[in-house]
Amino acid sequence: HEFSIATENAPGANPFDPLYSLDHIADLKKLCDYVIVLYHGGKEHYRYPSPNLQKTCRRMVDKGADVIVCQHSHCIGCKEEYRDATIVYGQGNFIFDHSESEFWQTSLVIDVHFRKDDGISITYHPIVKDKCVVRLADEDEAANILDGFISRSEEIKLTGFIAKKYKEYAYQMLPTYLLAFSGSGRSLFTRAVNKLSGGKYLEFVMKRKYSRDQRLVIRNFVECEAHNELCITGLN
Repeated sequence: HEFSIATENAPGANPFDPLYSLDHIADLKKLCDYVIVLYHGGKEHYRYPSPNLQKTCRRMVDKGADVIVCQHSHCIGCKEEYRDATIVYGQGNFIFDHSESEFWQTSLVIDVHFRKDDGISITYHPIVKDKCVVRLADEDEAANILDGFISRSEEIKLTGFIAKKYKEYAYQMLPTYLLAFSGSGRSLFTRAVNKLSGGKYLEFVMKRKYSRDQRLVIRNFVECEAHNELCITGLN
């Protein structure tokens, strides 16, 4: 759910609601041979699924999805084969002018073949944004891109890997969210010092600003459905 979703009063993208969307997939499966879901999910710049994203995508497969492509991370992630379906956790950008990092400049064209007798086969074509042009990756670039994609896809098969990796990432990102909750902007000075300190500066500042009890209050507001709904309604 981001700012582009449709509401009762405004047009936009189809928002995911597990109370309805999963049933929509099941209904579609009754009408179609194959169901492909384009899901705008996954944390920006993070190459792996969160535990909840994996649960959500797997549940969509349980309801009838044959291919799921997650596209919110802005970087190439990994893939999972689950119950004869394919889940791609991060396709990457196609063309997006924001950063010159490899994360932002590489992506995959996903070539899905439907065969009546053999089911689905998928081929991944690495592409690169090069200044104002999007092109097929050259041989070395393609090898590096696919090697990373395949390696990460093997990593998420390891028991406990997704939860452990995500917990580490969450701990790293928490000071950024706490700073936003405090109403303070990320000044140029803060960004510079935090980068030079490897993220330790912001972590130190937020630990001093928020006590353990204050963090528990924030957690309760975010986690508890009653508080969460009330906060979102009030902010809207």
